[in-house]
Amino acid sequence: MSKWTLVDGRSEDRIPVDDRGFLFGDHLFETCLSNGEAVPLWALHWDRFTRGASILGFDLPEEETFLDDIRALSDGQVAIFRLSVSRGSSQCGYWI
Repeated sequence: MSKWTLVDGRSEDRIPVDDRGFLFGDHLFETCLSNGEAVPLWALHWDRFTRGASILGFDLPEEETFLDDIRALSDGQVAIFRLSVSRGSSQCGYWI
């Protein structure tokens, strides 16, 4: 099994320790499957992801950005993806 991680669209192998998603669980994620050509049920995944982001006040990249990354990383292979978004790094405690 191969693993790839993109952070802000760049290949990374770590998340900053001051990321609020890492420290406080202040994040949103969606797990989906790519069959190598498309993401079945993508519209449902994207709808749930954008609704959650709106409720939590997260800014999301454009939908096509996620799809481009999924296509590039899956390279025609079956793959499971976790889309994650957090409030980002912060020097503050629980209160933003």
